[in-house]
Amino acid sequence: MQPARIRDVGEFSLIKRLTRRLRGVGRSLPLGVGDDAALLPGSTRGRSLLTNDLLIEGVHFRRETVPPRALGFKALEVSLSDVAAMGGRPVAFFLGLSLPADYLLSDFDALAGGVRASARRADVALGGGDTTGSPGPVTISVSVVAALSGRALRRDGARCGDLLAVSGPLGASATGLRLLEEGWRWQDGGVRGSTSDPVACRHARAALRAHLFPRARLEVGRAAARMGSCHAAIDLSDGLVSDLPHLCARSRVGARVERGRVPVAACARYWARRWKIDPWVLAAQGGEDYELLLALGAGALRAWRRRRTPPAPRVIGRIVPARQGLLEVRPDGSLAAWGGSGFRHFT
Repeated sequence: MQPARIRDVGEFSLIKRLTRRLRGVGRSLPLGVGDDAALLPGSTRGRSLLTNDLLIEGVHFRRETVPPRALGFKALEVSLSDVAAMGGRPVAFFLGLSLPADYLLSDFDALAGGVRASARRADVALGGGDTTGSPGPVTISVSVVAALSGRALRRDGARCGDLLAVSGPLGASATGLRLLEEGWRWQDGGVRGSTSDPVACRHARAALRAHLFPRARLEVGRAAARMGSCHAAIDLSDGLVSDLPHLCARSRVGARVERGRVPVAACARYWARRWKIDPWVLAAQGGEDYELLLALGAGALRAWRRRRTPPAPRVIGRIVPARQGLLEVRPDGSLAAWGGSGFRHFT
């Protein structure tokens, strides 16, 4: 019999295996493994969040398709999205870089410029980090420390009857990734691809921008945290089909999602027609949109609309008892089991 490999168990089983072995070590945290970020101990007004993410060449990006400035920008935004999902305000970030010795200095400067652009947008300072040589792939590690002015949004607070809502359209990033794989490239703020048709180029530009320069929904997260009727949240990094089950599992609830109400980005609809595929595949399974999925109680949308900014999220379904499971409501009203595949590590 062959010995078991990591690919045989998958990412989340691996996380459970690790946390079991480290359980009970050190001082316990108010909130540790299992959410978008850890909640650190402190006073009610002094609590903070900590999160960490990795981007690895060959897994999350390829140097030949992702410009270094975009790589730097995205590396920080990915971690900022975890902060957004918990309603925090970023305070400092720590940057770890592992680079091959022949990495071009001009590319390093462009990468740093991308990090700077994201940091300026989020008003977050560099607190430190580490640099090391690499015999192989480029690896970027980003940790973000964030402050909480009130309660933290969590994955385990959704209640039966809550509305499920997303902060914006989905599918643009997955569209951008597929365009990169087909040979399209981001070039000086524009795009270069297989056609010069202006409509195609406009939608390609929107898709590539969404994939290469995502923006963490920090304002949405903080607005949601201020509302007592927002009960749970998660960022859509791996795709709706993967991330909704995480929220439901933590909250011990089920969900019904109305397929026809899931907002699909215009560029995803356009390219789905050209590719002759269902835009649902791009919107629900693609991932890396970094929108927020929220469980909202009664009155939350009315309160949000009165605020006007940031824009109110779009309702896509409802939280139901766990015994009803996760179901998709199709446009004809029929029900189908929740399915599909988002991003999975080790497979």
